Amino acid sequence: MPTATKKGNSYALIIILLVIIFGYSHWYRFCFNLFFIGYNWLGDMRLATVFFAVFLRLVLLPFRFGNRHFEHKIKEAEAREATLSQVSDPVIRKARQRELLQRFKPAINFMWFDFCFFAMNAYVIHKLFVTHFTPDIVLPRLYHFVQIPDFPLITTSFIPLVGRVIDLTKRSQILDVYASCGAAITGLFEIVLHKKYTKRDLLLYLVLYPGVAFNMNWFVRGGFTWTLICFEVLTVVMIILEKVWEVVSSRLKASRAESGSLKGYL
Repeated sequence: MPTATKKGNSYALIIILLVIIFGYSHWYRFCFNLFFIGYNWLGDMRLATVFFAVFLRLVLLPFRFGNRHFEHKIKEAEAREATLSQVSDPVIRKARQRELLQRFKPAINFMWFDFCFFAMNAYVIHKLFVTHFTPDIVLPRLYHFVQIPDFPLITTSFIPLVGRVIDLTKRSQILDVYASCGAAITGLFEIVLHKKYTKRDLLLYLVLYPGVAFNMNWFVRGGFTWTLICFEVLTVVMIILEKVWEVVSSRLKASRAESGSLKGYL
C-alpha cells in the first residue's frame, strides 16, 4: 500500500475489519453447512471437500474479478506516488498525496477487505477440520434444511494424488508437500500467462506463497491441506481461462477495428 494511503483512510479500514470480525460466525456456519451438504450428497469426506472447494471458489469469484480490476489501480497509485516524492514543496506534495488517496480509495478499501476476508476464510477452513464431528457439536450448527449425517463420520479417504489413505482430520506431511508444490506451480502459471516478471512478483509467487503454504501446513489438518490443493487446481484452471478470454477478446477487438477501418476506406 502506498505511504500516502496510511493517513486519512484509517476509519474505513477499521470499519472493514470490524465487519469481517462480526461476520466471521455467519461465514463459518455457512461453510460448515456447505461442507455437510457435500458430505451427505457424496458420502465421502474427500469428495465432500472437493465439492466444498469448487462451490466456495464459485462464490468467491467476484473477489477474483475485483482483484484483477483493482490490482492495476494499486500499481498505478504506487507509480504515481513515486513521482510525488520528487516534489520539493511539502505543501504541494501533501496536497497531491491527498488527491491521490481520494482517487484510489475504492481500490485500497477493496484490497484491504479482500485480504481480511481471505485471512478469515483460511481460519474458517482450518477450524472446520479441527472440529470433533460428534452429534452434540455438529447438530446445533446445521441449518434446518440440511440432512443430518450418519455418525460416526467417515474421515479417512483414499487420495489418488498421493496414492494412500489419509485421515483428513489429522495432519498429513505428504499433502503438505503437494500443497507447497501446487502453490509454486500456481505461481508459475500466474507469472508466465500474465507476464508478471518483476522482482517483487517473482519473489511473491515463487518464494513467499509456496513458503507460506508449506510452513502453514505444519499447523493444520489434512482436510485444510486437501482443500488448499483443490483451490490451487481451480486457480490454475481460472488463470488459463482468463488468458484464453484475454486472447479471444483482443482478437475480436482487433477484427472489429479492422472491419471498421475497411468500411471507412470503402
